[in-house]
Amino acid sequence: MTAAECQCALAQAMSKDMDVEYRKNLGGLFGMVDGQRAEALQRVRRLETHHGELGNAKPSAQNPATKVGEIFDVIGPYLAG
Repeated sequence: MTAAECQCALAQAMSKDMDVEYRKNLGGLFGMVDGQRAEALQRVRRLETHHGELGNAKPSAQNPATKVGEIFDVIGPYLAG
């Protein structure tokens, strides 16, 4: 999936699921999606396990979503509270 396709998919999902029109530099985006964090992290763990079983050790051989958990590890402490 290209960056443009990813952005289009995000815009469609936000419109459908949150009734929000996505645009670049949308303020408050983290707050809008934060409620889905636990589910996203569960998916990350399942994907990590799946790719580990396949022997895909390099991120380039994996689904990019397997690295989303690292984003929460880095920025999560700054966004809490």
